[in-house]
Formats: sequence, C-alpha cells, structure tokens
Amino acid sequence: MVFEGRIPGIYWTWHECSLQVLGYSDARYKKYKNYDQALLDYNASKELQRGLQKQQHRHSVAMPNGATDGKLVSWKNVLILALCVMLFAIWQKVNKSPSCNCNV
Repeated sequence: MVFEGRIPGIYWTWHECSLQVLGYSDARYKKYKNYDQALLDYNASKELQRGLQKQQHRHSVAMPNGATDGKLVSWKNVLILALCVMLFAIWQKVNKSPSCNCNV
C-alpha cells in the first residue's frame, strides 16, 4: 500500500507499488499480508490526512502574511540576514583600512 507517493492507494504487486514510490521524495509505503488490514490502514490514513488538512486550513486563515506555522520569521531568513550584516561590516572595515589602496 502506498501512503505517500505519486498515486496513493492499495496495489497488489511490488511492480505496481514501485511505479508509485521509486524516485518519489519522502515516499511512504508498506507491505500487508491481507487486503482487509491494508484497507483499514488506508482508510485510517485518509481520515487522519483530512483532519490535518482541516487543522492546517484553520491555521492558514488565522495567521497573518500567509504564515501557516505561526512563525513569521524563518531561521533561514535570520541566518541570511546575519551573514549579509557580517559581510557588510567586513567590507566597511577593509575599505577604511589605511593600508588598503581601494580608492586608487
């Protein structure tokens, strides 16, 4: 059964399943011994997914600026900004150095 892949669903053979999961980033799949258990798990995963989508929708409506996780500032953005500030400070220091002939 393919939980996360190109087309999630229950597949009877590994060949059918592999077409859905191989090369798919973060694929999730599992082999079952019987169809009934696979169907129960598949339906449960669909219900869980619907619940998560409803919860995410409520968050995205409530959060300003399109933020869906409640964080307005990403750590990546903070890191990029910090690196830019450091580079600017280094550039200014090198430019003001008396041994630098940058303005020739």
